[in-house]
Amino acid sequence: MKYSRSGEYQLSKAVIITNTNNPVELDIAPSFVDAAVYESIFEHGMSGNISIIDTNNIRQKYALGFGETVLLEWATVGVDATIHVTGTVYDISEPSQVNDHTSGFTLHFASPEVVNSKSNRIFSGYDTTCDSIVQAIFDKIKRGVPFKAKALETTPTRNIENFLFTGQQAVTSIQMVVDCAVSSSGKMGFLFFENNQQFKFTSIEDLYAQEPIIEYRYSSSAAYADANNIQEESFNTFQDFQIDAPNKYMNDVDDGQHGSSWAYLSIVDKSLTVVNYNAQDDFDEVNSLGNTPNAIADIANPDYSDKLSMQYVNVREQNESAIVKNRMKLLKASTANVNIGVFGASFIKVGDVCTATIPAFSSEDFKSESIDTASGKFLIAEIKHVLTGKMYNQRIRLMKDSFEEQIA
Repeated sequence: MKYSRSGEYQLSKAVIITNTNNPVELDIAPSFVDAAVYESIFEHGMSGNISIIDTNNIRQKYALGFGETVLLEWATVGVDATIHVTGTVYDISEPSQVNDHTSGFTLHFASPEVVNSKSNRIFSGYDTTCDSIVQAIFDKIKRGVPFKAKALETTPTRNIENFLFTGQQAVTSIQMVVDCAVSSSGKMGFLFFENNQQFKFTSIEDLYAQEPIIEYRYSSSAAYADANNIQEESFNTFQDFQIDAPNKYMNDVDDGQHGSSWAYLSIVDKSLTVVNYNAQDDFDEVNSLGNTPNAIADIANPDYSDKLSMQYVNVREQNESAIVKNRMKLLKASTANVNIGVFGASFIKVGDVCTATIPAFSSEDFKSESIDTASGKFLIAEIKHVLTGKMYNQRIRLMKDSFEEQIA
């Protein structure tokens, strides 16, 4: 099929598999009203909701709302990339009356791995690399038959770590490992998340290093420069956008972005390890999305005294620096945030890198080529996929850790 109108997509599957003794596959495509699916680099799994018009009383007949499986598959028309979503239902709305013979309700679902984690407590010890530990825990909760398998892609990490889990939920255990991971190439800021293609355990700096998958630019109208290239222009153009307020200065001071000292005192051998950090000294343009960490020059505190943290540990570890740098890298990741609304493109996912030209409007000296200082490369951090009967849209949060230039 050829893309002929903005937001055009093809819904190839919308199914509920009941959680009854004899599971029944219900095709809900004819009764589908709309759906929203969420993915984020800061969430361990995807989630969503789907609204349904019910003329056959399936809500009561199959006791919906207790662990059913929702299967959704769709693709932008003309694009060779299909999004497959598998969700386990964890909640259902109260039914609303449409007419004397019809009601409507909404199912809320989350990825099977997230739901499985609730009942999978980890009682294990590990003495290996972080990527191996994350893979081992993930294997305990990963979806099985009849779900469509979704692989975990891990970035190799260095250092042998020792973990003893005493009944934590699986994703909680994974997060404990994530916090102290360092890639074999020294990259920091580790994350564990699910996008619409796979699970990923990787560093945010590795994500920054990717080539942009798409270019976004602002247009004040739906006019197209090339009538023969309407597909690409529909995907790349946004009219609806919002630039989030920058991080508050006092919050950055409290977080230690401008200068902080983190001390770890070993109770056993009385050794003290101090890790110093400020965003200016720790900035690496190669492992970043911009050219400068701060919009204002000389904002860093070279005495590292904005935040002083003392923590007591049983024995001296090798990963105190990693714990600090991972945390600060992730805080710095949201230095600039832009939310845009675009027509749905099924080939993008969270964790991809894009470029975006963000306009800067000024009543004093507006120029069509004026752009915001945050323009440039961005990380696609969050996507809300919105499906209706006629259109597929995306609400996307773009974020970056730095600026293209200093303002002052």
